[in-house]
Amino acid sequence: MRALLRLALLAALLGMPCRGAGIASVEFHLVVDCKAGAQAMPVRGSEKAFCLSPDVILGTGDIIAAKRTDRGGFHDVVEIKSSPPAATRMQEATRANVGGRIGVLYNGELVSAIRILDPIRSDGTWITGLKRAEADDLVTRLNRR
Repeated sequence: MRALLRLALLAALLGMPCRGAGIASVEFHLVVDCKAGAQAMPVRGSEKAFCLSPDVILGTGDIIAAKRTDRGGFHDVVEIKSSPPAATRMQEATRANVGGRIGVLYNGELVSAIRILDPIRSDGTWITGLKRAEADDLVTRLNRR
């Protein structure tokens, strides 16, 4: 289950091409109940919409390293290692919110709101399902900083 959550947390990045030559922006937020008057953010390619906590659990600046590899029978996996404070935030957020959701923003667009199935217990996560060119592009952008 933990591996499934790790895959799912960043799976939203799949198929979203990077724009321009800049650094890709990635943020993870808890999905929260929409307060009165709040505008829910639509999920790309879906009719669903969610409100997000303003607190960033993990952001682009928290990523220490990224690499493309093959792992667990998956090809073109992007492994991401986060800073210790970000890893702690992700572990605490997923532990306290099993059954809830984490929204994944990519370049400011909500690309997924993944259900938390099991707490994350490490400082890294990985993305599967990317085409080789997409995986290479994301790794290059994250490591360029």
